[in-house]
Amino acid sequence: MASRWETLRVRSSTGTDLIDITDRVAAALPERADGALVLRIEQIPHERVLKIFFAHPAEGAATLVIETIGRYSNLILLDANDRIIDAAKRIDATMNRARVILPKHAYA
Repeated sequence: MASRWETLRVRSSTGTDLIDITDRVAAALPERADGALVLRIEQIPHERVLKIFFAHPAEGAATLVIETIGRYSNLILLDANDRIIDAAKRIDATMNRARVILPKHAYA
């Protein structure tokens, strides 16, 4: 059975796909978000980054980070310790030496 998250996309005003949710994020997001209470939503000043803070009765705290920076846009799911659970776009050190976006790494 297909996940209801498989076709979720973030698009620009021109209709270009900025982020396409993949199966790995589709699996992680419902566990943390379904049935969770949204504690707060923050926009980082002067940045195109939105953070949605969740509290789930069974899974605990999590944060969904939405980075809307053109072709560098990403959705990143964090645990309570700001460790990456998963991301729509995984970025390793060969792609960007300054910022790695991989599961179990600290979000920076």
